[in-house]
Amino acid sequence: MVLKGVRARYSNGVFEPLDEVDLAEDQEVLLTVDEKPSPMHDPEAMRAGAGGWVGQHDPEELKRMLYEARITGSREPPGDLAPLSPMPARHPSTRTGS
Repeated sequence: MVLKGVRARYSNGVFEPLDEVDLAEDQEVLLTVDEKPSPMHDPEAMRAGAGGWVGQHDPEELKRMLYEARITGSREPPGDLAPLSPMPARHPSTRTGS
């Protein structure tokens, strides 16, 4: 049994799917009704949460830290491994194999 959420609208005694469904004609399904829309689809919930991070963090400091981590590397190399050296360039006429 596969569970899949499908948004639907109830009108005149009929549930009309708002999302694409892959079902055979006249296939029976079990319908569970959740009367509250999810926050992803609730514009009021989105508006209520907008700006919640304002003043909590410095975006410029975050950018600085990210760029620094990219340049210096964010992980220490393993102690028992030497850094990899670049591979030598091959001449286009060099063939490998037979």
